[in-house]
Amino acid sequence: MNFLLQGLALGFGYVAPIGMQNLYVINSALREDRLKAYRVALTTIFFGITLALACFFGIGLLLDKLPLLRKAMIVVGSIVVIYIGYSIIRSSPKITEEVKLEKSYLKVVRDTFTVTWLNPQA
Repeated sequence: MNFLLQGLALGFGYVAPIGMQNLYVINSALREDRLKAYRVALTTIFFGITLALACFFGIGLLLDKLPLLRKAMIVVGSIVVIYIGYSIIRSSPKITEEVKLEKSYLKVVRDTFTVTWLNPQA
């Protein structure tokens, strides 16, 4: 039972910080057609797997050995999250019947990388 609770806590600890990533995928699914939503979801899965593999293969050890790199990653990630939050607060919602988003795949990759790798909680 003890191992079950530890595994459950570890699972929640791993999944909970990825909330920004989940919101990005859900927002994309609501705003775009099915094919583009799948593209966003698969790109997000790719970056999620690369983040998990980096964690598994010792990026934490690298960050422990190089505290300046760790601080830089935290600062950059925090600035990105603050910028995203500020942009959301500053924007005004517009109610329209039709939503057309024409995002290139390069922008999808950039945004997905940002919400996955530059999230300071992750």
